[in-house]
Order: sequence, then structure tokens, then C-alpha cells
Amino acid sequence: MVFSPLGKDELMKIARLLLTASSSALETTRNITLRFDEEVLGHLVEQGTFDAASGARPMRQLIQRLVETPVSDAILRGEVTEGARIRLQVSNGKLIARASRAERRAEAT
Repeated sequence: MVFSPLGKDELMKIARLLLTASSSALETTRNITLRFDEEVLGHLVEQGTFDAASGARPMRQLIQRLVETPVSDAILRGEVTEGARIRLQVSNGKLIARASRAERRAEAT
């Protein structure tokens, strides 16, 4: 079976679904709200290397590396606590997680 390469619109939808799932998990387990916008989705699409054979797997891995790991690290360091609100933003070409109850920010590398 031959698959067509995923287009930008499909990748944006996949990124939205995956980030929404991560947000739901944070809300359920830690009462932490994760918010993002179209700029964040576009940044994720631009950062990834996607092909027909891999499908959505690279996007999942990218979100783990750029979003979930920095947020988890900030939680473990005590910079983000239960009830916090995290806003994902793009700043200077990097994805930044800003927490409303944290003094510092988690920067993805």
C-alpha cells in the first residue's frame, strides 16, 4: 500500500490532537492546564521531518522532546505545581512553556 505524504494541514491537525491529549493528561493527573495556539502548531510542523512511511510517529516524538519533557522536568524541579497554567509560545524560534505559578520558564532545546 502506498501512502501520500502528509500535508501541512494534516500535520497541524495531528499536532493539535497530540497536544490536546497531553493537555488532558496533565489536567487529569496534576490539575495543570496546558494551552497553545496556531503559532505553536506551525512551529512543531516546521521543526519536524515527516514522511509517508513514518506517519504521525515523528510528530509524537517531537512533542515528547519539545513539550512533554521540558514540562515534566519543570514539574520535577518544583517550578510548576498542581493547579498551574502553562502557556506554550514560540519565542526567538524556540518553544517556551510559561507557567502562571512559576518564576522560571521551561525552554525546549
